[in-house]
Amino acid sequence: MARPLLSEALQRLVATGTTVMGPCRLPPGDVFFQPVASASEAALDYGNTLISPASVLFPAREEVFRVRMDAAEGPQVVSELPQPNQVIFGLRPCDVAAIAYLDRFFLEGPYCDSLYAARRRNTRLVALACEKPAHEHCFCSCCEAGPVAKSGYDVQLSPAGDVILVEVGSEEGAVLIQAWADMLSPASPDLIASRDEAATELQTQLQDRANMPAAIRRVTGEAVPEEVWETIGERCMACSSCSLVCPKCSCFHVVDEIEDDGTVARVRRWDSCRLAGFTREASGFNPREAPSARAGRYSYHKLSYRYIEINGVHGCVGCGRCAIVCMGAVDMPHVAQMIRRGV
Repeated sequence: MARPLLSEALQRLVATGTTVMGPCRLPPGDVFFQPVASASEAALDYGNTLISPASVLFPAREEVFRVRMDAAEGPQVVSELPQPNQVIFGLRPCDVAAIAYLDRFFLEGPYCDSLYAARRRNTRLVALACEKPAHEHCFCSCCEAGPVAKSGYDVQLSPAGDVILVEVGSEEGAVLIQAWADMLSPASPDLIASRDEAATELQTQLQDRANMPAAIRRVTGEAVPEEVWETIGERCMACSSCSLVCPKCSCFHVVDEIEDDGTVARVRRWDSCRLAGFTREASGFNPREAPSARAGRYSYHKLSYRYIEINGVHGCVGCGRCAIVCMGAVDMPHVAQMIRRGV
């Protein structure tokens, strides 16, 4: 596909009637994924969003069910599963990897999350591979999550000079690109080799930004001095910003919201294990009241090989969002560095 046709490719997906979630630049310049009615609304030259498009599938707030009071029949429980037919267009490879992680968490364990499943079932992913780091904190290659997605996408678009390499990753993706049939031609081996060479060069640049394997070995071997967790706990402001921007964090809590008409909505909201109340028990006892304990738990979940065995990968995609928002310099790259150095 010729590079100038990228916007036309997006416009054709919009024309099919499918809801297209694309990167949109809103005032004062931040980019968010939201429905686009026209390709002109999309900011396809963006680096990466602060809030991951994984939130399209696992939103910050969602209604689980609603209870209405009926004078004749008593309480009536209403549960409406979302049934979207949508395409997330232009998400970065790190977010493709994050969604694959959420798929395993919500769909492949002993319990299947019906809300997530209803959204995921009819959602297609059109990835946009990275030509350069999205920002100075990217380290996706340390987490095998970029700069080009290896799997998990329905279609992947890889800019390479004046053209875009289009790769199909699923049967659903093959259906999607039918709308682009007249814009596509077979890719030459030289084009593929050129893309792979550029991706390898970029991957080498990003590898210098973190060393996750070394941190994983120390956490798994319980070789991290307690002083490290205490130092991280002292710096941590318990704002939970790292969890709220992390595309792999899946913690949530459930509350009942009573509306003016007496209707009760049971709502699921994002939560964070970095917050003091997350593990507080009904008795009032909190096994991880100390910030150092919460810091250790968060890092253990992200880096321990035990969770790699459970989830297939560790809990970080190297998107660097936590490094952008953390005010205490205890984001994942810094934590990995402190663990490696023992300080």
